[in-house]
Amino acid sequence: MEGKIKNTTLWLIIAVVFALFVPAMFMVERQTMFEIVDGLCVGASIGVLIGYGRSAWNAVKLPAHELISADYLVVGVGMITLCGAVRFGAQWFWRANGKPDWWIDSPALLLATFGIVIGLFLILMTTSSKKGILVPAAYFRASGLFVLSLAIAAVLIWLGWG
Repeated sequence: MEGKIKNTTLWLIIAVVFALFVPAMFMVERQTMFEIVDGLCVGASIGVLIGYGRSAWNAVKLPAHELISADYLVVGVGMITLCGAVRFGAQWFWRANGKPDWWIDSPALLLATFGIVIGLFLILMTTSSKKGILVPAAYFRASGLFVLSLAIAAVLIWLGWG
């Protein structure tokens, strides 16, 4: 057995997992479900960090060296999962301790959330690659995606302040 699955099987697995989750979402008290899902996010993040950690570290450690597209991807994944583990672990702590405003609005959580943003933009960089190399000709695509991302963010920020 090679362990390969088809894309349709992956879609089926994802659909079944969501289908099993949705009833639980309504049958279990919502606060408890958030604590469960926050815990699952932290656990999954730790697993991903263990899986990607060595590759991400090799991409950023000294001495200076040229990066390939995969390096941006693994560093982005590493940042998202590290900062996501902090963010969702902190949300778990926040819910378990009566939802204190001082915690959910803390600089630590803001920094962790911004780290997720940086990780996402690093992954976005990989859309400008050809055969694993970031190519200047494809920067227009990534630049367009960056502009689109920032435009969506600007609208949400404006709506939040409006």
